[in-house]
Amino acid sequence: MNIQQNQLQDPPHNSSHYGKIEYWEKRYQTNTKPFDWYQNYDGVKDIITQYINKSTRILNVGCGSSLLSEEMYFEGYKNITNVDYSNNLIKHLIERYSEGFENTFKFEHCDVRNMKGKFANNSFDCVIDKGTLDSVLCGEYSRQNSFKMLSEISRVLSQDGVYIVVTYGEEKKRQQLLENPEFMWHVKKVYKIYKPNVQSISENLFDYKDPDNYHYIYICKKGDQVLTPRGKLGNLFKNN
Repeated sequence: MNIQQNQLQDPPHNSSHYGKIEYWEKRYQTNTKPFDWYQNYDGVKDIITQYINKSTRILNVGCGSSLLSEEMYFEGYKNITNVDYSNNLIKHLIERYSEGFENTFKFEHCDVRNMKGKFANNSFDCVIDKGTLDSVLCGEYSRQNSFKMLSEISRVLSQDGVYIVVTYGEEKKRQQLLENPEFMWHVKKVYKIYKPNVQSISENLFDYKDPDNYHYIYICKKGDQVLTPRGKLGNLFKNN
């Protein structure tokens, strides 16, 4: 299968409908074209791949119609389970990837707040979340639902697993939520990366202090193993 071009978008921060199943079922009933929230794989892979290897058991929560897991698969990360809240979407994805992919590349209809019927404890070494926590926080009872979601992610993670969260939430908005000791992980590192759309802003007009110009990637690590990330992010305005 050829990798397709997809779109990138940030949701408005006050979009309460993103927390409702009705919105997602209606959206994916008519539109299943590839679409990425926040960043595509190229924008985050230098960070994600520091914490995984080709045998890592990966869970991609709230996979949507993103091409992230497909692109990871073609780079050799073939043990990926993709879950989403929308049954319409999952049916489409199962059909889309029915040929040419190993059976370790899976799609499951699943509510991340309760995955007990799908996955046993310690089923995965890495959970990738690109915008799903943000969607839950947009909805009703966000405090309770985000706790349920993060508790379930902790449960399915192995004892030295890693939860990688891509979000628009800066540290003062996400750190306390993620650092709850009940989840049995600690925030190992926080990356701040430029949003794709700021590439069009000239350097003299770019506000480096504005948190809305960035996405944030939280590395939540279980266990005692210390990981030392490799390399640094490049300069946004370097010459190609």
